[in-house]
Amino acid sequence: MTINNHQYINPQMRTPKNLHAESLSDKKGQTVVTVALSNHRCEMIPLAVAKIRQHEVVILEEPPEINFFQLLEGEITINEYMLEIDAEYPEFNRRMYQAMRGLYRDGARILQIEPYLERLIEIHRRFSEGAGPEDLETHPTLWPVYEMEHRATRALIKFYEASAQGDFDTLLETVKAFARSDARRFVLRDQLRAQGITEAIGPGERVYVEAGSLHVGLARELRRRSSPITSIENHFFLPRRGLPKSSPMTLYGPGDILTLVYMFNPEFDGPMADLWAARALVQNKIIIKNEITDRLEKFPHTRDEAETAWLVHQLDLKNCRRLLPQIDKLTTAQARRAVKKTLMSLKTDSRRQPSAAKGMARHVTSPFGRIKNATHAL
Repeated sequence: MTINNHQYINPQMRTPKNLHAESLSDKKGQTVVTVALSNHRCEMIPLAVAKIRQHEVVILEEPPEINFFQLLEGEITINEYMLEIDAEYPEFNRRMYQAMRGLYRDGARILQIEPYLERLIEIHRRFSEGAGPEDLETHPTLWPVYEMEHRATRALIKFYEASAQGDFDTLLETVKAFARSDARRFVLRDQLRAQGITEAIGPGERVYVEAGSLHVGLARELRRRSSPITSIENHFFLPRRGLPKSSPMTLYGPGDILTLVYMFNPEFDGPMADLWAARALVQNKIIIKNEITDRLEKFPHTRDEAETAWLVHQLDLKNCRRLLPQIDKLTTAQARRAVKKTLMSLKTDSRRQPSAAKGMARHVTSPFGRIKNATHAL
């Protein structure tokens, strides 16, 4: 069950005890908003908590729940609360809620603001009670979300159909179509969330906003809606010590890059779009999808995302076309070994043919720096 934030949040403005917010801004009374971009992985929680301690207010990337205040107060257990929500990363949520309890005790004001998902839950509730799409057409807030989800679901179904048919070129078109639809969804989510955040925060507050790594447009949307004296910045969590030395300084894989590009240029197409789509298909077969909960100090997901991004970044379209049918039925570990074997073979061939090596070097020139610079400028 979801409700508006003001219905369950402690109405008293809490005085921070162990939070070190004064270090964040030199201007007395200035509102400071940090949009913290990160993947929702357990290994990122210590980095997030350290950053949160420079703020007074925490805004989580989730729809409001009626029992959230009881969770923070310790009146219900985390496991009891988890039964009421649909968590994509349950262990991350469990550990994050434990951290939120400690921050709450130290004086942080913690809010849940994600209007898009809140409206989506309401749509599902209405459908479960017998309503249909036609009942939403005149609803000013629910209909745009329904339309967006309908388009994204239709694009995803076409992708699954193309996967079953096995035609590589058709599959690439469906990947690009879904990425375009997903990009539009990210834009709408950022717009709705920015509106919700600006309505919830007060003047002079230092605010930490939790956001997934692809919500690079959220800071821009906040600036459009905020007072000129509000300081808003993106903060990327990128633990360099967790990355292999050979990897680029980013965790954006080819699918992420394609989605980011479509956020700002929906009509983008051509050979580079095809290549990113093809690499995304390969990476999806070799990346670890389950939550890793041990040896978190080694940043296992960070290393895995960086390594797989770098592996597929070395593949051209022809390599992807040949590889995909070979790895389609393999396990994640088997598929990764097959990709590495292909790359070793390509390197061996390139040593025998110097001109081919030059061509390969040109081909794998990294776009990661340009993507990172673009997102930092938002």
